[in-house]
Amino acid sequence: IIPKSVTKIGDRAFYNCSLSSVVIPDNVTEIGYDAFYGCGFTSINIPKSMTTISETTFERCRNLISIIIPESVADIEEYAFKECDNLTSVTILNGEIRISTDDIFDECPSLEHIYVPAGTTAHFKEIFGEGLHKFITEIDSEPAS
Repeated sequence: IIPKSVTKIGDRAFYNCSLSSVVIPDNVTEIGYDAFYGCGFTSINIPKSMTTISETTFERCRNLISIIIPESVADIEEYAFKECDNLTSVTILNGEIRISTDDIFDECPSLEHIYVPAGTTAHFKEIFGEGLHKFITEIDSEPAS
C-alpha cells in the first residue's frame, strides 16, 4: 500500500516487483519513468489527480488487461505501456491529451479497443497514426469499470 502522503511515485520505484495489485492514492499527481516496469498486476486505478504518465511507466506489465486514463492526465510519454502483452482495452478520457509519440502502445499485440471522448477521433488518429486507427472508438462517458 502506498501511503496517502505520497504525491509522486519516483523513477523505478517498483521496477520488476512482483506486485499482483496496487492502489495509488488520490493525491498522486505524477508517476516517474519505469515506476511499475515489469509488475504483475492485471489492472491499475490511475487517480483523478494524476497529470503525467512518464516514459516506460508501465512497460512490460504483461498481465495488465485494461486501463482507464482519467481526464486529469495531460501528458503521456513514450513507451508508457510498451510490451503490455495482454492489454486489450484503453480508455482515454482527456480529448486534448498530449502524447509524445505514437509508440506508447508499442508491442501490445492484444490491444483491441482505444476508447476516446466523443468528437476527438481526428485528434487521436493524428497522434496514433495508421497502425492504431482501427482500434479507436468514441464514447460519451466513462465506461463502467
